[in-house]
Amino acid sequence: MRKSSPIALVCLFCLCILIVPAAQARTWHVPSEVLTLPQAIDLAEPGDVIELAVGVHKITGREYQLKPGLTIRSDTGMPGGVILKECACYGGDWRDRPVFLLEQGGAPVRFEGIVFKDFVLSCGPFSYIGNPIFYVTNGTVKFTDCHFENMYKTAVWFEGGAGHFRNCSFKNGCGCAGAIYFAGRRLVMTDCQFEEFSWIQDGNQLNGSVLQLAAGETRLNRVQFLDNGPLTHLVMVGVDANLTACSSCFIGNATMWEGEVAGRAVLDCCDHDPVMWNVVGDGEIVIIDDPGKAAATIEVSTLSAVKSLFR
Repeated sequence: MRKSSPIALVCLFCLCILIVPAAQARTWHVPSEVLTLPQAIDLAEPGDVIELAVGVHKITGREYQLKPGLTIRSDTGMPGGVILKECACYGGDWRDRPVFLLEQGGAPVRFEGIVFKDFVLSCGPFSYIGNPIFYVTNGTVKFTDCHFENMYKTAVWFEGGAGHFRNCSFKNGCGCAGAIYFAGRRLVMTDCQFEEFSWIQDGNQLNGSVLQLAAGETRLNRVQFLDNGPLTHLVMVGVDANLTACSSCFIGNATMWEGEVAGRAVLDCCDHDPVMWNVVGDGEIVIIDDPGKAAATIEVSTLSAVKSLFR
């Protein structure tokens, strides 16, 4: 029996590649080619680009599936020129499900230069239900030069997956957490701001935080918390979570605590008030005041013990 040589098989494989070209990513233009962003999301394939014309784009409906590798951006590349605004479909409409879903792994989904404004329909008839704008269970989402303004309850909820935010801001929100809940693998925020968050009526009491880190690794690089409050916490670090904050500012907010740590937090050259960090259970804080100094490790569970270390 005649056997095929390895060289012949390689040549055949290369010929197949030449004959069957790889699918090309497509750019969808809204509204000139496709009327709305939700329609473009439904039509787009993994790796496609959706470019939005400068202006206000109304977002109605729920559960728009984001495909791996999808990029959504301004058609001019000018940050802040494209505004996505949540609008009701009818009188009494409320957000009973998340607006955008990411449930697939693969290449990151990217949002560039987008403003998410007035996403407040999560304030529905049932106060104990609050669906986020984004709900991530798998995959990676990356936001660059994006801004979230005027939102109710959590903006981005990570049940899994990963998130990257660069030059982004969150302003005028409320909830617990008001901006981000994270229980994924890795969250990185660089040159971001959180401003004017406040608490809400949660059951029989007022509760509120900006970030709630339930699991995974979180790194904050040059992140600012400005004029927030009243709040119970800026940051909550759960038992299964690790936070590393570098050159970030937590002071100057009307909060009961800057942070609550049940897992591990490292504050590296950050502006903070040590007695405003509540260590619970087996939580641990490592404070590095200066790169040339040794770190001070706190492994205590009571406020009085924390205070005694800084007298």
